[in-house]
Amino acid sequence: MTLPTSGPLSLADIQTEFGGSNPISLSEYYAGGAYVPAGTTGTNGPVPSSGTISISNFYGTSNIPTLSVTADGVFGFNSGPSFSGFVTTFDSPNTTPTGGVGPYTYAWTRVSGFSPAISSSTAQNPTWSETVSDGTDSISTWRVTVTDSGSRTASTDITVTLTWLDTR
Repeated sequence: MTLPTSGPLSLADIQTEFGGSNPISLSEYYAGGAYVPAGTTGTNGPVPSSGTISISNFYGTSNIPTLSVTADGVFGFNSGPSFSGFVTTFDSPNTTPTGGVGPYTYAWTRVSGFSPAISSSTAQNPTWSETVSDGTDSISTWRVTVTDSGSRTASTDITVTLTWLDTR
């Protein structure tokens, strides 16, 4: 649950979100300490890791780590005694979500470049394929958007490269 962005907020609300001991002390809740992850940011900016701290620092904060995603570009090639041929990627984008709360869903969309076929626009690690002419690489940019169970999203772009090599 994310704490409210305005209105009443108590130490008990902060303890419910982040955990803690009784009696409750605001000094337990510095970012990077025992209960609040380093880098926690709310409506009013980052929760301090030292110095002055107040309840208002916790508006809009959450104990759920921010969702992020990484993925690698993919490459595929094939060869034969012709001027073109079918090529498919032979590696996966290694799509890796971190933070948020699983399960995750995936949505792949083409951003630019050629339009190879994608095995599944909702798979974590799809493959791409296309008939490619010798000397003309099929290069495209694809975006994966990951959504967690709390409807948080994160996106990243990858490059898909398909190459045909004429062996004549």
